[in-house]
Amino acid sequence: MIKVKFLVDAMVGKLSKWLRIMGYDTIYFHNTKDKDLLKTAVDEERILVTRNSKYLEPNNTIVFIRSDKIDEQLRQIVSELNLDWEAEIFTRCILCNRELKKVEKDAVKDKVPPYVFKTQENFSLCEAWAVS
Repeated sequence: MIKVKFLVDAMVGKLSKWLRIMGYDTIYFHNTKDKDLLKTAVDEERILVTRNSKYLEPNNTIVFIRSDKIDEQLRQIVSELNLDWEAEIFTRCILCNRELKKVEKDAVKDKVPPYVFKTQENFSLCEAWAVS
């Protein structure tokens, strides 16, 4: 199975967080020229996700998002690309896109609220944000 990777531009920036929550490798560019976005997408075998009307004709490299509402954006991208949005949910850091590492429950005892620690069994951390 080929892993889908995304490049999200500033016009749909919130979508990058939700794609990461679903476990998809998603980079976000907020201040890049259009030609650089497409080149990066092609070079890194990513799908460019945008609302830029310059890319109105979708193809294998571009998904033009029609709505400005995040719930509709998610529905569209999941539907158009036939994404399994639950397969790898919560496996990427929503801030930096790194894969999360599973950790033993005791390792997070002082890092999560008591109720969360008591009611959950599985925990993961981003190594970039882990605080000792």
